[in-house]
Amino acid sequence: MLMVNELTVSYSQLIVYNKGTEKPFLDWTDADIQHGYIEKDGVISFEAIADYKCEINVFSPSRYEKPSGSTRTFSLPFSADEEGIMVSSVGANPLEFSVPKGAYTLYVDATPLETPKANGLFKVKYDLQFIPNKS
Repeated sequence: MLMVNELTVSYSQLIVYNKGTEKPFLDWTDADIQHGYIEKDGVISFEAIADYKCEINVFSPSRYEKPSGSTRTFSLPFSADEEGIMVSSVGANPLEFSVPKGAYTLYVDATPLETPKANGLFKVKYDLQFIPNKS
């Protein structure tokens, strides 16, 4: 099932974590900045490509398919400890999505939805695909 929501990005990062996680904010090192993401204790924070409103799509297909127009992709292991994950940015109200409990490979794709404005801001779509790990 595809779910779409809008979120305002701040501090150039988006955060994915399990529902019920307290203080899901991580301190980035220079190495993390080089990678474009940080992962620790079930929290994944990744670099956004624009500090602006973005569209968040979360779904769990049986296999990964790269979205047309995606300009950045990465994948990391993710374990959904309960029924539900959260997506947020620093200072933003988190969005809750239904993802069944289980082990996944999380694929994140960023697709610009418009050309940058004079101030450098533009809307981006982030597709978060939770692909179940095969047992």
